[in-house]
Amino acid sequence: MKQSNTYPGFWQAVALCVTFVVLQILFLIPFVILDAIFELHLASHPAVIGVINLGACALVITMGWRIGRPTMSEVWALRRVSGRAVAGVIVASGGAIILLSEVDNLVRFILPAPEWIVRLFADLSAPSGNVGSAVFLLVMVAPVTEELLFRGLILRGLLQRFGATEAFLLSSMLFGLVHLNPWQFVSAAALGVLFAWWYARTRSLIPSVLGHALVNATVVGHRWLPFEVRGFNAGQPFARTEFQPLGFDVLGVLLLATGLWLFHRATPTNQSQLNPSPEQPPRAIAPGSDQPPI
Repeated sequence: MKQSNTYPGFWQAVALCVTFVVLQILFLIPFVILDAIFELHLASHPAVIGVINLGACALVITMGWRIGRPTMSEVWALRRVSGRAVAGVIVASGGAIILLSEVDNLVRFILPAPEWIVRLFADLSAPSGNVGSAVFLLVMVAPVTEELLFRGLILRGLLQRFGATEAFLLSSMLFGLVHLNPWQFVSAAALGVLFAWWYARTRSLIPSVLGHALVNATVVGHRWLPFEVRGFNAGQPFARTEFQPLGFDVLGVLLLATGLWLFHRATPTNQSQLNPSPEQPPRAIAPGSDQPPI
């Protein structure tokens, strides 16, 4: 029997996240065994991790679709957004990248990361000879799969059961927790709130996928940026804790505030759009209209 559009609830979302993590671990085990026997270093290769992430996410989304029976257009919500909204996403993402880099510096200052975590982050962000694989994992696979799962499936269901604030916080907390380490939790959860707001105003995954890809692209390409800032991309950011200049942090605040304002102006909405009725799912609009889907 077809379930209501309110799947998943919170605990069902927790079950989906646990399943996602367990599947990733199970898929990783054969590569760990091969590494132990042949010293191939496959388990930490970005391409291998990307394929594992893709497979695990596909299975979890399929499971959620089989249980909740949402339409694929609801989960794979790629409704068109305006150019002004895209500009807001790009500007706000730049500000978020700067500010969350400083947040990460503070977290590592309070809770120094062990050496193996530092090596893991360094391998993923600046892989020797594996740049293409890192781009595949962080800029292509992760933004699409994680946004489908956490915004397209989980947040969509939570918005039917809770107020927008509660749905944003719950989905973002789960998004932070599935990273499985405290050094990424704060930044991931904060980005989850931002991505959730973008999704709720547009009912489209395009803004969050774009923002997610931009954040991850900076992680991979920070060494090739046309500037160097201590605590951001100068030296080895993961190897030691060094805070950014105050002026750079102020720039991050200005960019984030400007981007949010641009996006807000480009996506007029109302409370019913943030919490649509299960009986009246979001409706696509005619091409060319500035009004977002409702």
